Amino acid sequence: MFDISMTGCSVLIEHRIPLREMYTLSINVFKNGNNHDFVVQARCIHASLVGDKGFKHGFEFSSPSQIAQRSIAALTDSSQSMRF
Repeated sequence: MFDISMTGCSVLIEHRIPLREMYTLSINVFKNGNNHDFVVQARCIHASLVGDKGFKHGFEFSSPSQIAQRSIAALTDSSQSMRF
C-alpha cells in the first residue's frame, strides 16, 4: 500500500488489473501499537506503471462499514492522508 485516505487508497500490484471493477480489499496495518484490520469494497479507478515494480492502482472505497471508517480515521488521523 502506498497511501490511504478516508475515500480510498493506492496499492502496488505486480500485474495491471481491470479498471472500473469492484474489488474486495483486505487491509491490515499496524500503527502506533494498534493493528487496524478491515475489509472494504473498492472500485479501481486508475493504474500506472511503476518502473519494474508493478502497477500502482488507485482504489475508491464504496460505502465502508463503521468498523472500516473507524480504522481508516485512525490510520489517517481523521482527515489526513497516510503515506507508507
